[in-house]
Amino acid sequence: MGACCSRRNDENDGFRFRYIDGRRYHNISSSVYIGANDDEEADRLIRYHESVKEIWGGLFHSPVEEKLARGARVLDVGCGTGTWLLDMARNYPNSNFVGIDFSPIFPSEGLPENVIFVDCNFLDGSPFEDFYFDFAHQKFMVAAFTEEQWKEKVIPELLRITKPGGWIEIVEGGNLKSKGNATQRVAQGIDHYFKSKGMNSQIGEAIPHFLENTNAFSEIKNEKKCVTLGKKGGNIGQETLKFYRKVFSSVRIFLSSSMNITPEHYDALVETIPIEAERCHSYINQSSKELDEEMQLQRGLPANIFRTQIDMKLRRGGLGWEESTTTVTSTVTKTSTVTSTVTVTNTNTSTVTKTLTVTNTAPVTTASSCPRNGDDKKGSLGCLPRFSLSVEVNLRFF
Repeated sequence: MGACCSRRNDENDGFRFRYIDGRRYHNISSSVYIGANDDEEADRLIRYHESVKEIWGGLFHSPVEEKLARGARVLDVGCGTGTWLLDMARNYPNSNFVGIDFSPIFPSEGLPENVIFVDCNFLDGSPFEDFYFDFAHQKFMVAAFTEEQWKEKVIPELLRITKPGGWIEIVEGGNLKSKGNATQRVAQGIDHYFKSKGMNSQIGEAIPHFLENTNAFSEIKNEKKCVTLGKKGGNIGQETLKFYRKVFSSVRIFLSSSMNITPEHYDALVETIPIEAERCHSYINQSSKELDEEMQLQRGLPANIFRTQIDMKLRRGGLGWEESTTTVTSTVTKTSTVTSTVTVTNTNTSTVTKTLTVTNTAPVTTASSCPRNGDDKKGSLGCLPRFSLSVEVNLRFF
């Protein structure tokens, strides 16, 4: 497959790894990543993989199904336990899969013939030739890179190693909204810590702007999925809540120090988060951006997690296009339709007009049954179905 693979084991503990508060972490001074890399973390990633599959209805959303069936080269950046990659390899035996991570908790034995794992730091550059992969995948890396690294290293490297006409898929989560007091304190602690390290806790909202600035993509497709947190969300909602609770717990030493509280005080705050999520209808609202055609549908319903997936198709050439954007926003309390039209002009050839129409099909939610902003006040209009439609056309051709 044209790539080398090196593996390390626990014999390097004390050099490659460090132990803090009974958890194992990487020991790479140049990295800002604070997630654990022990068996407990591996279990968290493996368990939530199945929930993510159920949320999205599959392993990916880029239009690469036929290419994978025929045979393609696929990269997973920050592969962790390798669960996604191994699942893909079983489903597409004609394709070759490479997983890379600087914190090697991926398996080293019993691998399918079409899978290898590479122990390397993506920020130092990857050991692959230009335009090597047909499909590059990256998921939940908000805590792995600084904002500057996203712009100057991560996205440029993904561009370098992905073929023209190939696809790059990035999946990121967002921040908790409609928070209770304890959840608010933890969220503020995360934001403060991230900023102190040059990271952006809302990187999902910033990535689309970074992509636009490269002028290297002909198409960016965006999708959102909605999950209700806690018991009301069924098994997925409960697993998602457990996932975030374990994330918060795994960084207790770093965040408690940053928040100037004891680890025990921090633990008490984290233990309160599931209770507040049920009471305050906490949700995560992810920013989204879709080049070519953008449609954002936002309903004022509580207790939702919005995840954003950004799919990018590489562009070579296609100059001379100018774009204009029209946004129509409407708040409704019944079934309604909003239409937005965008005109795009190529200074060398012609004008193209595109129209998107969205119909709100959400049932009317009575104000008396839905608190607003988690304050438990009744009689609010904050949860009546509402949506806004934003349309943007950005046509660039090969």
